[in-house]
Amino acid sequence: MGRRKNKHNTNQNSSTNKNVQNTTNPKLEKNAEAQDNFKKNSYTKESDFSDCNNHILERSTTTKLDPQNQISFETYQPSTDRFQGREYYVHSLCQVCKGELENKVTCPKCDLVSYCSQEHRREHWPSHADLCDAVVAVCADRRVDHIMHGARNLTPEKFRTFRFQNMVDCENKVERPLEGWEKEIFIFPNVCGVCQEYNAKSLITCTNCK
Repeated sequence: MGRRKNKHNTNQNSSTNKNVQNTTNPKLEKNAEAQDNFKKNSYTKESDFSDCNNHILERSTTTKLDPQNQISFETYQPSTDRFQGREYYVHSLCQVCKGELENKVTCPKCDLVSYCSQEHRREHWPSHADLCDAVVAVCADRRVDHIMHGARNLTPEKFRTFRFQNMVDCENKVERPLEGWEKEIFIFPNVCGVCQEYNAKSLITCTNCK
């Protein structure tokens, strides 16, 4: 026997399908509209690029630099004060010309600064005199013949403290802040790299780095 169709169910299903077909998703519509707007906004005509290029070219040709800001490499002369290097100390070089010490001349008072000739020693004396006198005064207070007396065989930490104390004592004597090259005299003294022996007659200079 065949099944009898339920007229009520058939009408209900067709009504449901009709409602599904007529119902649209608002999110999908919104996304589609956003994509269309993006495509329209992202599209640029070649004429638009041409207008931008013409605008840049016009600005570059009409804009002029302030004459005070223009620099000519032919006439540019940097300030010597701005680029001038400071004096520095290396015990194995002449303090004036920074030449090698073939005929070494050491300051006879402090025995810390070396020169390549007596002429350079005399030339440098005005710059060295007050610190030299301070070193001599510190040695007199300690009753030693050299400011590096007592440095031999010190541990690295004690040797660091010893050098710093020398610098502070001499700065107090000279009554002014020491310059960079003057501090380097105490930071990098001419002593043995192993035992800190300061007697120049007992020292041998490394032939590689000197």
